[in-house]
Amino acid sequence: ENLPLILDGKKIDLVLNGFEWSEERERLWSSTIPYYVYKLQLMARTNDGSIKDWDDLRAQPGQLRKRVGVLQGAASERYLESRFGDTIELKKYPEITSVMGLVEQGLLDATVQDAPSVTYYAKDFPGLHTVGDRIAPGYYVGYVRHGDDQLREALNAAILDALADGTIQRIYEKYGVWN
Repeated sequence: ENLPLILDGKKIDLVLNGFEWSEERERLWSSTIPYYVYKLQLMARTNDGSIKDWDDLRAQPGQLRKRVGVLQGAASERYLESRFGDTIELKKYPEITSVMGLVEQGLLDATVQDAPSVTYYAKDFPGLHTVGDRIAPGYYVGYVRHGDDQLREALNAAILDALADGTIQRIYEKYGVWN
């Protein structure tokens, strides 16, 4: 979450590591064209039969709210706030694997993560499983400072070239995230 802020200090020129496009970030920095379309995935403990689909997160009258952990500042946070509001207890953390560990340990009921993160980290958390469909597509982009138009255009050209010649597909297939 703090990497884009380092752009302002001119210690780096590019933020490129699964950063989601958002209107708020676009106001602060200039984004590249998208290089990946992700969706959100719900995960719960394999031994918890109370969460079988997204709607099972929503507390019914008289029920305790489900504790759902997310990566702070991520699209999953915004999605859960808008769709579930105060029918869940939303917990925000600075690191993905700590959230997954808290779910596996039973300290949280579920987590919502970008599908590529689930693909990469799920093997480390055998006590978790995916629940429901992948939803709410969004875009990974790179961010540069406003005014760094030459760098942004060079990055856009490289992304388009990698799409056209199949490089991006080969990379995503290698890591099991081609969609």
